[in-house]
Amino acid sequence: MKRHRFENILISGLRRSGTTVFWETFRRDPRCRCFDEPFHPDLWQGARENSKGTWTELAEVWSSDGDIFKACSQPIGPLDELHPGLTAGQTRYLRDLFAKAGPVVADCVRTWSKVEALAEVLESTLIIHLVRHPKSWVTAQLLPSSSNPGWRRRVTNLYRRQSFFSRPRVFNNWHYEQIIEHACRQSVEGDRLWRSIEKTPLDVARQPAFRKLLAFWLAAVRRTETQLAQLPPERCMTITMEEFLAAPRLTFSHVYERCGWVLPDDVMFEHVRSSRPAWDAASSLWVDGMRWAGIPEGLWPEGGFSGGAVRHAFRKDGT
Repeated sequence: MKRHRFENILISGLRRSGTTVFWETFRRDPRCRCFDEPFHPDLWQGARENSKGTWTELAEVWSSDGDIFKACSQPIGPLDELHPGLTAGQTRYLRDLFAKAGPVVADCVRTWSKVEALAEVLESTLIIHLVRHPKSWVTAQLLPSSSNPGWRRRVTNLYRRQSFFSRPRVFNNWHYEQIIEHACRQSVEGDRLWRSIEKTPLDVARQPAFRKLLAFWLAAVRRTETQLAQLPPERCMTITMEEFLAAPRLTFSHVYERCGWVLPDDVMFEHVRSSRPAWDAASSLWVDGMRWAGIPEGLWPEGGFSGGAVRHAFRKDGT
């Protein structure tokens, strides 16, 4: 592609928000060079493959420049996600990565508190905030999918379903239990996180897991949107997983138009599938939990959950 309004795209969102399938669609455009989770700690431990099969492009650059990357920078571990900003080494690594032949599209699920720093480092990059409805996102954390047919898995899944609204722990598949527990230990980062949603660490620590996750979703999404509000409106987009899954080509046409790119006619979307519905979606416990967390009422309904609704809820001017 020749030079356009934005040369690259960075996707930020919480894990289990649909970022991988969203990113995979760009991967089907042969002009894009796509990197998935470039700050994953396993890269620094020598891993060059992952279970999703999405590290082909990263493996190529790490095979040639890995020693340099490892020496000058560090990954973003679970607890590092709470810290705003990037280190000098992370900044250098990111710039080197995005300097590769592109356009570059990166899926960065560990950077929800760092998007303002990312935008400063990557000046010609469109920042996309991908958000999943809180009920659906919490369900994905508490009821992780598995293809294991064994009896242990069946027993585990039964426990998870029966204890969905009551269990206080056992939801660390994507490290959010670790992050939330740390944030509830009266740490500076935790106090800042919970204060942003008018909670104290003790308020959150006393709650069952589904409420803890609702509170964390609110705090993380609010932090990202607050940072995006500091950028020129054309530099960022907020898109929900739900609107992407409902109309993938239309969603991508808006993204490509914002970048000044042309969406190829042959980019296919057959890999895009509907997501699992929220567990016991009609339960009043969801309403009680979202009210307790402080999630704006306009975001409670799953129907019509859009990027525009998220922007309106968290940005003063709704842009």
